[in-house]
Amino acid sequence: MKRFCLYFLLLMAPVFLKSQNFPGYRASNYTGVTGVFFNPANIADNRYKWDVNIFSADGFAGNNQQGLTFGDVFDASFNIDTLKSILLSGTGPGLRALGRLDIIGPSGMLELGGRTSVAVMTRGRIFSNAREIDGRLVYAVIDGRMTPAYPFRFDMESALIHSVGWNEIGAAVAHTFTKKPGRHFIKGGVTLKYLAGVADTYLRVQDFTGTAGFGSRGTYLTGTTGRLKMNTTNANFVDFHFNDFFKFNGSGFGGDIGVVYEFRQPQDYSAYTNDRFANKYKFKAGLAILDLGWISFNRSGNQNAQYTVNIPVDQQYTLARFRTRSVKDYKQFFDSSPQFTATEDNDDAYSVTLPSIIHVDADYRFRKDYYLSLSGQLDLNKSDGLNLFAYNSVTLTPRFENEKYTLAVPLSYSEVTDFNAGISFRYKTFFIGSGSLFTAIFGSKQADLHIGFRYGLLHRKTPRPDRDKDGIYDDADLCPLDFGLPKYRGCPVPDSDQDGIPDDEDSCATIPGPVKYHGCPIPDTDKDGIDDEKDQCPDTAGTPENNGCPEADKAKEAEAVKEIDTITVRFEHGSPRLLPLDEYDLLQQIGRMNIRYPEAHFYIDGYTDNTGTAAINNKLSRLRAEQVAILFRRAGLDSHRFTIRSFGMTNPKCGNDTESGKACNRRVEIIRQGE
Repeated sequence: MKRFCLYFLLLMAPVFLKSQNFPGYRASNYTGVTGVFFNPANIADNRYKWDVNIFSADGFAGNNQQGLTFGDVFDASFNIDTLKSILLSGTGPGLRALGRLDIIGPSGMLELGGRTSVAVMTRGRIFSNAREIDGRLVYAVIDGRMTPAYPFRFDMESALIHSVGWNEIGAAVAHTFTKKPGRHFIKGGVTLKYLAGVADTYLRVQDFTGTAGFGSRGTYLTGTTGRLKMNTTNANFVDFHFNDFFKFNGSGFGGDIGVVYEFRQPQDYSAYTNDRFANKYKFKAGLAILDLGWISFNRSGNQNAQYTVNIPVDQQYTLARFRTRSVKDYKQFFDSSPQFTATEDNDDAYSVTLPSIIHVDADYRFRKDYYLSLSGQLDLNKSDGLNLFAYNSVTLTPRFENEKYTLAVPLSYSEVTDFNAGISFRYKTFFIGSGSLFTAIFGSKQADLHIGFRYGLLHRKTPRPDRDKDGIYDDADLCPLDFGLPKYRGCPVPDSDQDGIPDDEDSCATIPGPVKYHGCPIPDTDKDGIDDEKDQCPDTAGTPENNGCPEADKAKEAEAVKEIDTITVRFEHGSPRLLPLDEYDLLQQIGRMNIRYPEAHFYIDGYTDNTGTAAINNKLSRLRAEQVAILFRRAGLDSHRFTIRSFGMTNPKCGNDTESGKACNRRVEIIRQGE
């Protein structure tokens, strides 16, 4: 287990670009619950409905002086002393080193409805800082072998080696502030964390100057003065076990806050149940403040001490005694050495500030599934006291990704480890990568690795059902099984009067009627209660007994007619066409009658023989009368001076048993009305 933790501490941290972890992977849109550690707003409008972290970890080791390769790590002789030698040894003063291990434990994310998501998280962390150390002096303590560097002078005004381990139990909520689809989209989130301090170890020197040399007993110090302060909690990082994560020696609170803006191009997702499956932005920018908070520890009574150091120039204080010991063992050596004078420290409690950072990122999608991300980190903590701190950096990450795969190549520059290049790969919910794989192959100032496995349910590209195929989706269709129109919310066009004609085509939508009259009832022009279809005299009121025609009143007619001039007009069989008696002769007769009786009114009565039905003959007799009426108008008589009447086959003038008799009955009679 110790070797397992050691590998993670050295390898499994993303480029510590100002506390940036999971390089390459963190830029993905498919990080699920782990995205909450990068920006709490990430869990809103997530590609996952829910997501559970099974195991994820990242680790880092690097400094600004000593080279490191993956070959060093996987060498069979690699151990904790090798790690200390690589991280803390250097070529001169001003050594800065970083070490980190993050283990994400059981964590879960859940989407609540449309715009809000929540998450609960657990994480174990080890964070190590070393600043302004003379790497040669550390090498003299850790290694102790002869090198051409001895003797050398050192001068450390304020130097620190500091490692902290703690657990986090947190809850996050994120919300989409944009209510309606559009070009601009904003979401935000916040995380609150309880911090359980596991271990804290530091060794701090001030105004520490002197000479390091090499003698018969190995490396030594001489002519050295300064001040030294140290403390170690009950946990020991050299012999650190996984169970030590559950030994709590301090407590505190922390939090993260973040916001994400997206610029989206208009896209139509109305054919799907929702748009959560899609990365909808053209450009995305995020801002997060991470690791706000502190942890309070109590100093260990047995392992807390501070000393004034005075090693005369005529004395040699050998360093071999420290080579295989942890910091917690240093106190017994200092207490037994007259060169180290203990001083009192009255403060039993102290606080360690988390490595707070501002993380800014921008992501541009230049083609479907192809992205370019640029991110930067800014340290918020001063690198003094017992503050944990990170270093500023910038990372450029081109990547290919879809819901199944992510392949990213992070290219980063850090003020500690300079340029690094790596790769990160995701297959569904498994991911693995390194921010320095390519550069560490040939020698780099850092080595890192991240790996993890999650399990979650993606939003799927699910078409909205339209069972009746009318183009109106079932969830908006009042008649999902019947083909309909948007105007009627997916229902067929109604037929209010049940006449078989849809209301959109029915001129009388509430009154039944035939297609011939556009859904309206059959008209009754003469208002005699007999519709025109059955009325043989549709323009003249009549009785049902006479098929809509008026009944002849012989007595009244005899009184009204004082003198009758009759003109009989003959017609072809079954036709309203005139016989050879031409129109000119008939016009002459009508003209003479008009001259003789200029104020007279006339009946134009049409008749037929008995061939055919009464209905047909009534219509035919009317058509014949109308033909004669046309000649009346041509002769100059106004319409009010004549009345058209049709009698069909009634009142035959001759017998219908011969052809000549029938020809006699096919006629129009023009009768002058009496004064």
